[in-house]
Amino acid sequence: MGTVPIARGSVVLDSVRVPAENLVGVENRGFYEVMNGFDLSRILIALQCIGAALQSLDETIAFVKVRHTLGHPLAKYQGASFPIVEHYTKLQMVRWHCYRALWLRDCGRPHTMEAAMAKWMGPKAAVAAQTQQMVIARELFGRAYKPC
Repeated sequence: MGTVPIARGSVVLDSVRVPAENLVGVENRGFYEVMNGFDLSRILIALQCIGAALQSLDETIAFVKVRHTLGHPLAKYQGASFPIVEHYTKLQMVRWHCYRALWLRDCGRPHTMEAAMAKWMGPKAAVAAQTQQMVIARELFGRAYKPC
């Protein structure tokens, strides 16, 4: 989700001679340049996941503030507020890890490990947060609630 507008494809160049003045980058360094690009895309994928989950959490927070039960907003109950705070904290931690990885990249320092960690942590934290929100919604609306 979220990457539908990003076009992907392949270009195959077999037995093509490129004049030296038309080279992009340094000769025989193409693989390393591509892998460096993957490090950036791993960080950006993590940030996409975190952004979607944070937006979803913001909507859940707004909902539990206005929805009342037993005369109080749901936000006053630990069963609703604690999981939200827990996941919000985890998502912010992953976001800051991604920012650190981007900072390392901007400084020209190695960041492959940080990029891989971000790619693993970002989607994992986002799915956990959004799953918990569906659990909260199901508990609020009973068994009749069915997430899309």
